[in-house]
Amino acid sequence: MSNAPDHNDAPGLAGMLRVWFLSGLVVVGLALGLVFGTDMFQHGAQMPGNPGYMAEITAQDRSLVVQAAYDAPSGQLHFLREVGDVQAGRSLEVWLILGDNAPVSLGILSGGRHTVLALDEAHRAVLGGAVLAISDEPVGGSPTGAPTGAVLGGGVVNVTIADVDQS
Repeated sequence: MSNAPDHNDAPGLAGMLRVWFLSGLVVVGLALGLVFGTDMFQHGAQMPGNPGYMAEITAQDRSLVVQAAYDAPSGQLHFLREVGDVQAGRSLEVWLILGDNAPVSLGILSGGRHTVLALDEAHRAVLGGAVLAISDEPVGGSPTGAPTGAVLGGGVVNVTIADVDQS
């Protein structure tokens, strides 16, 4: 038996430096994720600053509340779901209703709080005064092109002051 120290038992300076270095990387990574991750989520849920049209789509019992805002320069309709969840295995589909005409699908709300849908020129032109409605549909939306599930809420699209000022 030898009385010489066994270098495999002691971590040594190199081992300690490696542990401190890796720990430092983890701390820096978490800090960066907190700073930039939070910023990214906040920007992802922003509605347009000066929307041309707005609507509040609500259920009668307010179990679903969705704000809708139209951004004229981009031709996009933004939705922010404030109250209500998407049920597992289901989709929330948005419908545009003009007077007595049949509802026209504008698309599916994402599972997240914020969804952006692009509107074609024909829908942009008739948005003011129309009704937006949301129905509960199978995953991917209505298989028939018309609402097949329960209509969960609706709201009238109103011209905003910003849009009136630009006219």
